[in-house]
Amino acid sequence: MGAGVVWVSAGFAVEVILICVISAYAVRYYATRSTTLSSRSALVLVWTCWVMSMMVVALLPADLSNTLALRAGQFDAASDKLLAQSVRVSIGRAYAIIYWVSYAFSWVVIPVVTAYSVSGAFSAMSRFQSALRANLRIWVLSGVLLLGFLVYAGTAYGFNFDTLRGILISFGNSFGLLVVMIALGSGLVGFPAALFGYANHERRLRYCEYAAGEIAERLENARAEVAAAMGQVITLRQLIVAGKIRSSKPSVSVERLSECLSVVERESPASGSSSDDEIVVFPQPFSDSEQSADTSAFNAPERTLSEDELAELRGDLSRKVIEFRKVSYLWRERCREYFELEELMQWKQYSALETGTVVASSASPLSSSSTAPTSNVRKYLNAYVLPSLARLVGTLTVFLSVLVVLSEGTLWSIRVLGMDLSVFSRLLHSRTLQGALGSTGIQTLSYAIVGYFSACFLFAVFRFSFFHMYELVPCHTEVYTLLLNATMLVRYTFPLTYNVLTVLHETALDARLLGGGDKALITSFSDVLKNLELVPLFGVGFNMYFPSVLAVFVLLSFFDVWNLVLAMCGMKRFGFESKGNESLEATGRHLLAFERNREARRMSPRSQIGRASSVGARSSAFGARLPSPV
Repeated sequence: MGAGVVWVSAGFAVEVILICVISAYAVRYYATRSTTLSSRSALVLVWTCWVMSMMVVALLPADLSNTLALRAGQFDAASDKLLAQSVRVSIGRAYAIIYWVSYAFSWVVIPVVTAYSVSGAFSAMSRFQSALRANLRIWVLSGVLLLGFLVYAGTAYGFNFDTLRGILISFGNSFGLLVVMIALGSGLVGFPAALFGYANHERRLRYCEYAAGEIAERLENARAEVAAAMGQVITLRQLIVAGKIRSSKPSVSVERLSECLSVVERESPASGSSSDDEIVVFPQPFSDSEQSADTSAFNAPERTLSEDELAELRGDLSRKVIEFRKVSYLWRERCREYFELEELMQWKQYSALETGTVVASSASPLSSSSTAPTSNVRKYLNAYVLPSLARLVGTLTVFLSVLVVLSEGTLWSIRVLGMDLSVFSRLLHSRTLQGALGSTGIQTLSYAIVGYFSACFLFAVFRFSFFHMYELVPCHTEVYTLLLNATMLVRYTFPLTYNVLTVLHETALDARLLGGGDKALITSFSDVLKNLELVPLFGVGFNMYFPSVLAVFVLLSFFDVWNLVLAMCGMKRFGFESKGNESLEATGRHLLAFERNREARRMSPRSQIGRASSVGARSSAFGARLPSPV
């Protein structure tokens, strides 16, 4: 049995390394290629939050297997038992450190860094002060609520260190459990649906058409907003040169305002500019004024300007440039996916697999003229093997989702009926399985259970956009959005993990109710959060009864009620549109056909577009104005 404990320790060391590497790759995969020191520091904070969150999940299987082995007395030698106990203590210390660091990060550090990252102030101190002011209201409101909660709970349960600690934990865990249930309700449905959706090429093609229409609208809006912001910068420079600007504060000179505007100008992209790693052509700037000549500034009325206004313009321009690049990337990726799906579906319909030939779509600019066997194998995998595998895994996830809903809905049974009705708990506590699988097998089973809960939760978190506010786009996600995502992970991973322990009936209360009594050995995680029991209403009752509403959230997600409500409010949502020519699907189909023909002409050796310069050749629908739908 000692070998199992050593394996647990060595396995966790490998997990830590993998978690650090995966988190670093994820940050690099999503983040914009920013070179500023503040942005890089914020990305380090995002990486730290992701590492801590994944470590909490990774620690739980080792904690469970080690605790179950100690509880069952599976250690023959005293040295093995001592080693297992030392592992338990180490896991408990790690949990305690991560928990309170996460608490401070989610409520203090990350909000300040988030506000700092979006501030356009021209000095570090000004940005820091702006960040503090932005969070002051939230802190005051949260402090008032927490104080009221402390007074209520302290009066009911007593004022001592353990009770106050339990109040703090239950305060964060109660709200966190609400968010976790909503996220799980979305993920338990969305994760299997995404797998079945991947196997449905026709539906994916329709969604590409819908998304293309939606992205085209965003692209037009983003282009107009960038052009307006760039035009505003040019107008202010002309007014300063003409002497028509005076400072709104006597302590700030016009020269200082000119220096600040120079910073904004350096960060403003030039119209028509692009880089080697992105096909983005920025629009010509324009202003609201009809006077466009430089000399018109001399005839303009005098106006006041402050450093705060320039800071706001700087931050606004930065966000709009990132949005324009992001949406341009989404347009290219959506076109690429659509063309590949078109080619794949035509290959499925017309190809002759026996002869090894491929009839590629003549309409698709991305169609390959190669008839190599490797091309056929790749197409066969994408057309048949991967969809079949996705359906198989999707069926398994549907079964697991049903088990999760049933287990969450019967948590109350152990307290009311004295019976363990949780399927996952009965599997984990089966003496037969524990004897057959051993510590390593129980840890593997724990990984499977914890992994599915975490996968559904993370699926919902990383797919959550809320009108594009939390949208994660590869290589084009600003620091602000990554920090919001990191906040969600560090704030809600512990409530998720505690909920998993509740489903497995491995909390301190459950261990006593299952026959262990007051001396029952509990997991290190439960030991860290055992003060929750000192607040029965929010610490025990809420965690035991509230998860039953998960079935409601699952039904809301299954019937897509959120999109239905938005569609009823007049917003266009996929699957809830009319099939007329004004639908986003029809618009997207037209735009994709235009882009396909344009790419085909550009790739043609006889085309004048194909012989254009590299910048001119890249001035596609990403830089030129998109056509109006017919």
